[in-house]
Amino acid sequence: MFNQTPATQLEAATRSEFTYHGNQLNSPWRWIERRALINFSKPVASSGAGQRGYLLSNEDGLPAVGEIGMATEFDSGDGGGFRSDLQYVALGWDNSLANLCALAFFHRIPGSDKPAEMFRRYRIASTDYLYKARNGYHSYSNGKPRGFQYEADLHDATGYWWHRDLWLVGSTDAFAPCSWV
Repeated sequence: MFNQTPATQLEAATRSEFTYHGNQLNSPWRWIERRALINFSKPVASSGAGQRGYLLSNEDGLPAVGEIGMATEFDSGDGGGFRSDLQYVALGWDNSLANLCALAFFHRIPGSDKPAEMFRRYRIASTDYLYKARNGYHSYSNGKPRGFQYEADLHDATGYWWHRDLWLVGSTDAFAPCSWV
């Protein structure tokens, strides 16, 4: 029982033994990298989940088609079968981006150990997600169509505008926390 173990012993055991895929708590960078390689692991396509989810307009302009980096939630499944949902992508992307930028802001990213594949996937996933949000996406989840979703539908639940601006400014401004992405 926790009340029988001194707090110092619990803390020491957690800090020294707890790992995520072999990475200890003192390696948050590796945790972010691992999640990005899982979250952004699909080839970019204008549709997903057996064509149930799809881009509503400007399909010919979709960048990076065929490249690995599209968010998994655009072509995955759930308890109802297929899932391809803009709002699910929003939740994963927003969380992932916030964590990545926090590590950058607090200088927790090793200077000589920046995996190019992870950054490439962030660029592809972000470009793809923002494009689909601007052009509209027919979402499908929990065994049924979720209708047409646009970026205007994302702002309340996900912090879309703040995260979008963080990405857009951070990926171009040398003084922004995410300028290295």
